[in-house]
Amino acid sequence: LVMKTFILITTVMFMTPEKDFSGVIVQEFKHSVECKVALERHQNLSMNFGGVMSIEVKHKCEEKND
Repeated sequence: LVMKTFILITTVMFMTPEKDFSGVIVQEFKHSVECKVALERHQNLSMNFGGVMSIEVKHKCEEKND
C-alpha cells in the first residue's frame, strides 16, 4: 500500500522597485480532497500600492512524490 501525500503550496511575493522578496508555506494532507477543500478556502491575491510595492499570493495543490 502506497500512501500518497498532497501538499498545499502558498507562495507570497513582495515586489518593490529595488528588490523582490518571496516566501513559501507548505501544508501536508493525506487525501487530495482535503487539499482541494483547503485550496477553496484561500484566494489568490494581487495588490499594487501605487507602484511603490506590490504583493501577490498564489495557492496550488500538488501530489508529493516520496
